[in-house]
Amino acid sequence: MNRLLTSLLGLALLVFFYACKGPQGDVGPAGVQGTTGQTGATGPQGMSGVSGIVTSAWSATVTSRNWFQNATDKTYFSASFSPATLTPDIINRGLMMVYVRDPADPNFVFALPSTSDVGVEGFYGAIEGTKTFLVLYIDYLTKTTPPSYNSQYRWVFIPPQPGGRLATIDWKNYAEVKKALNLTD
Repeated sequence: MNRLLTSLLGLALLVFFYACKGPQGDVGPAGVQGTTGQTGATGPQGMSGVSGIVTSAWSATVTSRNWFQNATDKTYFSASFSPATLTPDIINRGLMMVYVRDPADPNFVFALPSTSDVGVEGFYGAIEGTKTFLVLYIDYLTKTTPPSYNSQYRWVFIPPQPGGRLATIDWKNYAEVKKALNLTD
């Protein structure tokens, strides 16, 4: 009896599936156009809306004569600039980027800070009284002489922005920054 019941159930399912299949019918008429929804909120403004961006030209070539050795840490060297466009507000709440290149190969540009097997090269903003400084530094692991290579530096200062947002770009990638800010070398 179980076998007969199972066979009848299988036959019923087979007939059911084949009965559901048939030729495709014609496409029905189009429905009525719905009402237009409300316009969404305006998104944040892109790079063209960033105000107060300051970029420098590439600096004069910085040589070994421009670096000052720290009196107590003989592996630490610094060079200072005092750009008129660097404000305490930029140092405290803005964005500062510094890029470096070798004048002999101006297409090879990298962002600071940078590390290598000999040490770290970086920068920071400093305020002394009413003066502001962009301080470049090289902190070697063991070397106690200033860099023997020549370099040029370029900085980009972006003051704090209303809403605190900047476009999503890779600030370490000079080519991307150059394109986004329409910089020329």
